[in-house]
Amino acid sequence: MQHILNETYRDQVADYVHKSPLYGMPDFYNENFPVLPYGQNLSTEGLSQTAPSAIIWGELVVVPGAGHWSFRDRPIRFNAELRSFLKFLEY
Repeated sequence: MQHILNETYRDQVADYVHKSPLYGMPDFYNENFPVLPYGQNLSTEGLSQTAPSAIIWGELVVVPGAGHWSFRDRPIRFNAELRSFLKFLEY
């Protein structure tokens, strides 16, 4: 945290981060850097995949009410989707 020069802000960040490794930082980001909900019309122009990928196919699953940490926000739904994917790989 020493790279954060403002002492008050540094203390606030430390409180969030040290609250819990699993919840602290995501809570901090959710509170301080809100994003628009899914369904927004963002342009993907200019985006490309340049690195090799082990999985180059898939299905987009949107989990309502979940953010970047969907496994934390909606664990039951996340686990169900993950199990479905893993079962598919068995065949």
